[in-house]
Amino acid sequence: MNPSFNYRDFSNTSDLWFNGNARQFADVLQLIPDTTNQSGSSFYNTAIQVDGSTSFSTQFQFRMGGINGTNGSDGFAFVLQNAAPSASAIGIFGGSVGYGGISNSLAIKFDTYKNEGIDLNDNSIGIYSNGNIFTPLATQAAPFDINGGEVLTAWIDYDGITNGLNVYLGNNSTKPGEAILSTTIELTNLVGQQAYFGFMGASGAFSSTEEILNWNFTSNNARLGAAPAPTVGLTLDNPLEGDRITLNGSANKLVGGQLELTNGLGSLQRSSAFYDNAFKVNSFTGFNTQFQFRLDQGAGTLGSDGFTFILQNNGAATTALGGVEVGLAMRGSIAASPSSLTPTKMATWIPATIASPC
Repeated sequence: MNPSFNYRDFSNTSDLWFNGNARQFADVLQLIPDTTNQSGSSFYNTAIQVDGSTSFSTQFQFRMGGINGTNGSDGFAFVLQNAAPSASAIGIFGGSVGYGGISNSLAIKFDTYKNEGIDLNDNSIGIYSNGNIFTPLATQAAPFDINGGEVLTAWIDYDGITNGLNVYLGNNSTKPGEAILSTTIELTNLVGQQAYFGFMGASGAFSSTEEILNWNFTSNNARLGAAPAPTVGLTLDNPLEGDRITLNGSANKLVGGQLELTNGLGSLQRSSAFYDNAFKVNSFTGFNTQFQFRLDQGAGTLGSDGFTFILQNNGAATTALGGVEVGLAMRGSIAASPSSLTPTKMATWIPATIASPC
């Protein structure tokens, strides 16, 4: 089971390793104190297992500053690494921000000092790999001063299916709509089949404090050596016999391969139709569906009220049925409606498809 946690603060650090000058300081994780030529690292004590579909998301708030203010050095990095020894991995102080030379790794670096030939400027964010601080995979000037003592928030998302890595930075708790850095990497090519993760930081000739105030992390479980997850897939060419649809209320199957939800011959009708086999859902489930429909008869364009495509886990299961008019209220559900206060006389599934990982 890959770890998932939320440190609201660091008053309890029993699951963390500390190296070098890193320590628990009050209720924060302090990577380095306000002293020159320091380096420190801290890692969660359980590695994530990694395969070609492993994804992760992390969010943390940090603060950098000290007696030198915005002139302090050098910065810190969020790191995933499978170096040896992983638990005590730590780089040298100065421009490497405690990360340089760490093999089998991925790092997102928050840099506060321009080292010539290494850094973009004295206020930048970059993505690096295998401890190589000279050649970033992507780098960008920070939109505001990251070394001014202000509490800032970082979000880092990696999608193991698309291999997309996105980094977001904000000066409040609202995640920006656009990433400040994006690149594509294959995580297994960097760290292998597992990775320890945490923070590494350092100062150089100018001191700076580097503190992580809170941190949450989530990751899906790798399926090392396992077959790909099964999918549920179906195509309903028409809703006639054999298509495993449960009909409720005024729903009816018509000759010609049509599913009639309401017949347009009377008011206050209600109906539902569900495929008789549920599909399993987890935080990585996706689905797509396509169907053709027609709304007609009855009062024409004055008719009411509409229909919805719905996924639900209501206790009634395949017999779930809402109220008439605007009375579709069902717990444990999500619905999309293509119409409102329009005639709902006939719907056709020709074809409909649903697919989702189980």
